[in-house]
Amino acid sequence: DQRQSAGHSLQKHSLQKHSLQKRGTRPNRHAGGRLCGREPVRPGAGALECVFMFHITRWVNRGYLQLGPALRLALPSVLYNREGAAGWILTALGFPMKDFFSTDYFSLFPWIFLFQTGLSLYRMLEDRKALSRPVFHLQMPLVNWIGQHSLLIYLIHQPLLYLLVSVINCL
Repeated sequence: DQRQSAGHSLQKHSLQKHSLQKRGTRPNRHAGGRLCGREPVRPGAGALECVFMFHITRWVNRGYLQLGPALRLALPSVLYNREGAAGWILTALGFPMKDFFSTDYFSLFPWIFLFQTGLSLYRMLEDRKALSRPVFHLQMPLVNWIGQHSLLIYLIHQPLLYLLVSVINCL
């Protein structure tokens, strides 16, 4: 009987979603719609929660959580002493292997919380219709062109810089 009820609820949800898509609207994330059986977080509160979580997990790469100005919680060393595939996965998550070094290492934790902060702030501005008009009214064709071709510029500048450094090194 529970399976039947759950199936009916899922079917009802997908029908509602389908009818919203047909009308060209999207479900309201916080004005009363439920998501996964619980009330959704309002964007402003979500941004504050994410800033708080970023502050706590900011030093996870160094082995601890910062719970207050003078309160640190050491994380288990087993998270940082793995090798092989498990070590690389944990390194990507935010628990770098022993002797790991990189000049541009940005792990999932804590940076996912900073990303979510920006997403929450965007949703807050979107809900207040603050993004219905352009934020900047600057006409800069060169900057626009660079922005539209940034991947190509990035891919081309790498070998050019390598070639330049090699030529300077030979002199």
